[in-house]
Amino acid sequence: MERDESPRKRDHEFVNRIRALYPADRGRLATLRRAAGRPLREAPDAHWFYGLTTELGYPEGEDELLFLVATLIASHRPSLRTEARRSEPLAEQEKRNLGWTVRRLREEGALSDASATVRMRQLLDAQLDFEGANELGQRLRRLVALADSRGVPVNWIVLLNDLRHWSNGTRQVQKNWARACFATESKGGAVAAPDQPEDELEEGSTSDAA
Repeated sequence: MERDESPRKRDHEFVNRIRALYPADRGRLATLRRAAGRPLREAPDAHWFYGLTTELGYPEGEDELLFLVATLIASHRPSLRTEARRSEPLAEQEKRNLGWTVRRLREEGALSDASATVRMRQLLDAQLDFEGANELGQRLRRLVALADSRGVPVNWIVLLNDLRHWSNGTRQVQKNWARACFATESKGGAVAAPDQPEDELEEGSTSDAA
């Protein structure tokens, strides 16, 4: 039977499969948590992950990116607010990139205004490099741990797609994160939706994430 090749649906299935490890397979979940901040090739207990990405139809070149996101999901315990957010309109969910998460952490007192500014600047300037130190991966790990401790949600689908486009020359993803973090709410309490990353890249291209 042929799989649905819709990238969005495939990403949703991937995130749901990782989240379903709790409580179904705590051993694999623990493997992901221990590997947080490490590349897939250095996580010997995670050989099963290659089978998962192959089953879902991902190209081989996306394994490291998907593994990074999987380790972050495993480090962020599901919260009631995360579950409740599933009922919100898709257009509202799309606004919730990682800049929005930092904004929420600031609003809830987990970060001061100054700390939120520093964190965002460090994130926006970090490199996504799976062959080196991968500074962005390390900074994401620390931020997700803070979000977990405060029950602040992370939109994994948006994060996964944003990371695919992180190294685009337009830096549109970085602009979107900054806009979501620092934008001032209008009188109606709404924040303008950020522009979407350009999706002209061929599905499965890894030149931006390698």
